[in-house]
Amino acid sequence: MMMKRRFQVKMGAQQYHQNGGHARDIQTRSDRELVFLLQKDPTQRTVHEINRIWMALRPMGAFGLLRDSALRSLCRVIRYERHDANDILYCRGELCSCWYVLLCGSVFIDGSMYLPGAR
Repeated sequence: MMMKRRFQVKMGAQQYHQNGGHARDIQTRSDRELVFLLQKDPTQRTVHEINRIWMALRPMGAFGLLRDSALRSLCRVIRYERHDANDILYCRGELCSCWYVLLCGSVFIDGSMYLPGAR
């Protein structure tokens, strides 16, 4: 039987920290602010809030490769999701409609574990 899982959350953020993980601590002020802004309905964000999101995302990995206009467009629609341990985000062969950014916890992809900020 072929394994269907492709991207799977292995631990929720709380579990990861309780188990001594070294993921970026989501309890810093800037992280809390980012999560708060991302939880807000994207259609209700102010220009200032979009700028705050832009400043938080710009230094993160692939976001730094985007043109400013593309990143600002993304900041207008990006949203926050929290997933529990062992949630399957999508399976091999499925058309993906989202791009996930890992803030804390870990993700299991094709037999390998990935942590926030890992390359």
